[in-house]
Amino acid sequence: MVTSYVSTETVALLKSLGSDICAYVQTRLLLPRIAALGSLVLLAAWCHSPPQSLPPDWRVALIDMLLAALLLTQFRIWDDLADVPLDRRSKPNRTLCNTSHRGVFRLIVIVLAAATASLVANTSDRTALPLLGGLTLLMICWYWFPPRSSWRGLNYHIVLLKYPVFILLIDSRRAPLSGDTTILQTIIGVYLLLCVFEVCHDRMLR
Repeated sequence: MVTSYVSTETVALLKSLGSDICAYVQTRLLLPRIAALGSLVLLAAWCHSPPQSLPPDWRVALIDMLLAALLLTQFRIWDDLADVPLDRRSKPNRTLCNTSHRGVFRLIVIVLAAATASLVANTSDRTALPLLGGLTLLMICWYWFPPRSSWRGLNYHIVLLKYPVFILLIDSRRAPLSGDTTILQTIIGVYLLLCVFEVCHDRMLR
């Protein structure tokens, strides 16, 4: 009897968790905006100085795409977890505001971070992993900074910094990171483009 009760509870818990994960994926990840963002990151990493910056074959291209997907998913979930207190007031219908499984989502972020670090560690540049570590440390410090919620404009600028870093991390798989003006111009252009998009998208910023 007790075993049956525990088994029923476990099944219900797993169903609830699965439902929350599916709802999150559908409403926060499987979006045209995320696909466009991933495409922008990959195109910037691949096309800043062809043919050297292009993937040499389809296998390398697939790994680049996997790295981009891991980075985007990891930081998207992390952003949303950090914004739960704000979203409860302005967007209470979001999955992470209502789920009882936020701990599992935090664990997913850790697993994704480990997978990302393993891919970055195999790049041709030894500074790539410290760059990823620096980005992670910056985001930890910023998300733990109490005034962040009231500094809306600055918050957007800091959060958007991760996308130029994604481009550098993907690009480092083919060549060591350097002060090459082409890649610098590319990441600055992407950053400014995303700033303009956020201003157009969020009327509070305007």
